[in-house]
Amino acid sequence: MNRSRRSFLPSCLLPLILAACTTAPLNEPRDVRFADPQVMPDERAAQILRAGTGLGWTMRRTAENLIQASRQEGQRRALVAISFDAERFSIKRLDSTGFAYAAGEIELDFNRWVSDLKAAILAQSSV
Repeated sequence: MNRSRRSFLPSCLLPLILAACTTAPLNEPRDVRFADPQVMPDERAAQILRAGTGLGWTMRRTAENLIQASRQEGQRRALVAISFDAERFSIKRLDSTGFAYAAGEIELDFNRWVSDLKAAILAQSSV
C-alpha cells in the first residue's frame, strides 16, 4: 500500500508541473480604453502608478505619457512599458528574464502578471 501511494503522487503532480510550464502567445494589451476618458494626463499617470504599486510592481514615470513598470519574484523579472493618453493605454514587454520566451510564446505567469496589471489600471481609472 505504501509503495502504490508513492507511485501515485508523481503521476498526480505531473499534470500540475506541466501546467505551470506551459506557454501562450505573448499578452501585450494595446489601445485599451480607460473607464473614464475625462481625466487630465497627470491624474491618469497617478492612476497607473497606484495600480501597479498596489500589485507590487516598481513604477517609474520616464516621460510625460510613458511609465516603466518592473516586478520580480525569485529569478523571474518582468519589465514593461505602459504608454498612455487621456483615452487609452498599451502595455509592451521590454524584458522577461527567467520566463521561457520563444517565437512570440511566453510562460503563462508573465501573461497573468500583465493581465492583472491591466485590470488594476482599468479599476483605478473608474474611481
